[in-house]
Amino acid sequence: MKLEIENLVKKYSDKIVIDDITLDLDLISSLAIIGPSGGGKSTLLRIIAGLEYPDEGKVILDNKEILFHEDHLREYRKNIGMVFQSYNLFPHLTAMENITLPLVRVHKMDPGEALEKAAKYLSQFRLLEHADKKPPQLSGGQQQRVAIARAVSLDSRYILLDEPTSALDPELTSEVLDMVNELPGMNKELILVTHEIGFAMNSCDHVIFISNGKIIEEGTTKKTLKEPQTKELALFLDKILHWH
Repeated sequence: MKLEIENLVKKYSDKIVIDDITLDLDLISSLAIIGPSGGGKSTLLRIIAGLEYPDEGKVILDNKEILFHEDHLREYRKNIGMVFQSYNLFPHLTAMENITLPLVRVHKMDPGEALEKAAKYLSQFRLLEHADKKPPQLSGGQQQRVAIARAVSLDSRYILLDEPTSALDPELTSEVLDMVNELPGMNKELILVTHEIGFAMNSCDHVIFISNGKIIEEGTTKKTLKEPQTKELALFLDKILHWH
């Protein structure tokens, strides 16, 4: 994956959330975005996903600029599998229906083919026995795994995950992280916002640390997190690791 960001700015009323970010990454397969709450992580991810419009600047993913108008974004989003911290499943539909609905409605897939594909991924992610359950009948970890299965089933090249474990207990967190670890082997490019530093270290080959809307540090994950070059990242890691 090649990700280029040029002078990106995003404001909400008077508050600058992304403050003139520039970034040039090449030949990475997975990217972790870490940083304090309110620092701009999720906003950056949502801009890359085509869900938020920047006020200024450009985003170029694999040499294709994201054009922030609805006609382009509608097509662009079909290549993005987005997983939110709150699962975003339809509560009145079963796990199986949550996966098949976008395949049929958005991607115009034959319903029989959609069922086959959904069953394949539910099986792969050890969820087939829960196929006929609705979200309220599933644990948080199971709901998040269904959301990831749905993102993967869209044949999206890119899977973007926004704090996929933040709403989960530790034992449920590990089952979601195990599932995310399987994605690079399926030729998926990952961009992950997370507060799980150990997970970022094991799952992503590159990391960026964002604070106050600016990229403070970036580099290969293990080296950057083990040998922070800035006081801000060192303090952040100390706080996070002490908290855990």
